[in-house]
Amino acid sequence: MSSWEDEDSAAASAAATTDVELLKRAWRNEKAAPEILHFDSALVSRAREQIQLLEETLDDFTDNGVDDLVVSLYQMDLDRTLFLLRSYLRLRLQKIEKYMAHIANSEDLLSRLSQQEQRFAKRYLSTRLDRLVVVCACFVAEVTLPCWV
Repeated sequence: MSSWEDEDSAAASAAATTDVELLKRAWRNEKAAPEILHFDSALVSRAREQIQLLEETLDDFTDNGVDDLVVSLYQMDLDRTLFLLRSYLRLRLQKIEKYMAHIANSEDLLSRLSQQEQRFAKRYLSTRLDRLVVVCACFVAEVTLPCWV
């Protein structure tokens, strides 16, 4: 087999890979990786567009009285895509919450986050620090010294 045929088959398989499959791969990679991976904004935006298109298609099908089986198949595809996207984003937020101190100290890790995730991380860190100050201040205020000190 020549190298051109290998390249053609690789290109064909890459073209056959759908956004849902890419999202599933990104979800699996994120789930298996110990650190937060780079955010693929293009993939997420395409998945959101696909969800929007599926919702519009479902509305058209229900308005036009298309067979219930076809509608349920489209609904299952929509639910699957929604699950993958939500799970992927939820997993990233869980990693941000869990490893916030490590992420905040590393420019490389911060650059892996989307703009929304960076805003969330900053607000989350600020909230955690504010809570820590309040808790520590309560303990300091409760300390009573003997009168002879």
